[in-house]
Amino acid sequence: MRIFIATLFLFSFGVFASDKLHLELINGSWNCPETSQEEEVTIKVTTKYSYDTSNLTYTYHSKAEMLYQNKVPVGTVQVIEKGTFSYKSSKMVYELLSIESDVLDDPLEAMTDELIKEMEADLKSDKTAYQTTFINKLEWETLDPTDNSKTVCTRDIIKHAYALHSGRFYRCMTDC
Repeated sequence: MRIFIATLFLFSFGVFASDKLHLELINGSWNCPETSQEEEVTIKVTTKYSYDTSNLTYTYHSKAEMLYQNKVPVGTVQVIEKGTFSYKSSKMVYELLSIESDVLDDPLEAMTDELIKEMEADLKSDKTAYQTTFINKLEWETLDPTDNSKTVCTRDIIKHAYALHSGRFYRCMTDC
């Protein structure tokens, strides 16, 4: 019985320590490019996440470019989100507090207000628990359990170096 209790304690401590370590690694800025295909439209998304794990907040800047048959521009949308998140057992759940969407390019006039509002509503209602499958100082991989897709993010090195050297940015860029 003592072994079972000790094992249970060590396991629960390991999960807590893992979440604490993950949050330390997550803190800061990440670049998360993605490309997806929906029928004949390719969607290329460039996203930058910034996390402040001391108060569990995030900002999200994203630009999505849509191409028909990977050639003809359909449109470009920019989205900026701000919100909070929870992180437990290596799973992150976002709570969207504000969202701004701007159509940057719409040559086919396909980006209707209704489409943008639908996209915003989907983002606001998303309660997916994204699973961290791998993380270190420079790379973070998550799994979306709704479709088993993986997203690989890389650390924004310039912002990270500046934060680490607090004011000695120039020296780091020339001597690191």
